Amino acid sequence: MHGTETPPASSTATATSAPGEEERLLRVYLEDHRAGASAGHSLAQRMLHNNEDNYLTETLRTLEREIGEDKQTLEQVASRLGLVMRQWKMILGSVGESVARLKANGRLRQYSPLSRLEEFEMLVAGITTKESLWKTCERALARRPEVADIDFAELARRAERQVAALENHRQHIVEDAFLRS
Repeated sequence: MHGTETPPASSTATATSAPGEEERLLRVYLEDHRAGASAGHSLAQRMLHNNEDNYLTETLRTLEREIGEDKQTLEQVASRLGLVMRQWKMILGSVGESVARLKANGRLRQYSPLSRLEEFEMLVAGITTKESLWKTCERALARRPEVADIDFAELARRAERQVAALENHRQHIVEDAFLRS
């Protein structure tokens, strides 16, 4: 064996946390995802505003609503688990999303096809991350009665459907950005 061995599962499974450490780590994890959910919801709202009356409108309208619902579900999970979520990460996420608007998009003061493509890619990345969140919650919270009625597997499937709905528009978005004058 040449140093690329993976440690046996039992060696990592026996690692223990200090009392309260698991709850602290869970709180941090959910706070991070809540900040991302807040930024993602703001991004979906902005994209919907900038893409009214075009081929993306209906998809974005549905996504904006569902992302808002997912954010509420995440907050409900934390609340039911008795986790006190700190606000500074959510504020930082909102500030980061706002700063992203300042990025040059090839046009000085207006929305451009490149803006649409970059926002599209950020939204796809965020939803993919949310899918991972729900899969992690399904595994990590399986024995927590406080959230037993939340179908994390269905939430992960919904995230998959959200990405698929966006991906249906990728070709058109890329063509708008690079292939149309």
